[in-house]
Amino acid sequence: MKDNRAKYRIKFTKGGRLRFIGHLDLLNLFHRAIKRTKLPVSYSKGFNPHQETSFALPLSLGYYGNGEYIDIYFAKPVNSGEIVEKLNLSMPSGIKILSARPFAEGEKNAASLTEAAEYTVILPENSGITKAMLSSFLAQGKILVEKKTKKNLSQVDIKPDILRLSSKVENNSLKEINMLISAGSARSIRADSVIMALYGFADLPYDPYALSYIRENLYKNENNKYITLE
Repeated sequence: MKDNRAKYRIKFTKGGRLRFIGHLDLLNLFHRAIKRTKLPVSYSKGFNPHQETSFALPLSLGYYGNGEYIDIYFAKPVNSGEIVEKLNLSMPSGIKILSARPFAEGEKNAASLTEAAEYTVILPENSGITKAMLSSFLAQGKILVEKKTKKNLSQVDIKPDILRLSSKVENNSLKEINMLISAGSARSIRADSVIMALYGFADLPYDPYALSYIRENLYKNENNKYITLE
């Protein structure tokens, strides 16, 4: 049966106080905003119909998001500029719609395409982390972290999932770490797992409230090249 829905990928940012709302609350926020726009959103069939929307990847609580994605299905085609304008008028402070585009022919949804995520981690002043420490950290044969399973804790090597790691230095002090890491249904690690492992390697105390995490964008893999979902 042919799918006649008009599918659009929406890119947005999440910040301010709204970075402290969870994934389900964010979904409800979008559903209410979409309803206020009166755009022709598509609903599922059945006893309890709901708006047909799908996020690319949940964002960890407290993280800023500069490149987040939600796929929205409409009953008929809509002008992309109209989607952006109407959604921005309906959104609270902390959410900004950056762009909207229709799906390409045969394109999969964002959740199934996502294979990597880019993060910027802003370190506190005098963190003690140096560029030399970062190089030595990456030079390890394995980077082991503890991962909680249903029954117990197990050690996992996350090094294969650190796809890129770089730093920004100002006045001989490490200010930011930028990383591209595996993220998606097949393989996935958390950004804070990498940073906690780095602090442990450097034998420094890790205070999650002293750092800021920003997810810059999400990526798919095409011909061994990482390309943003937008």
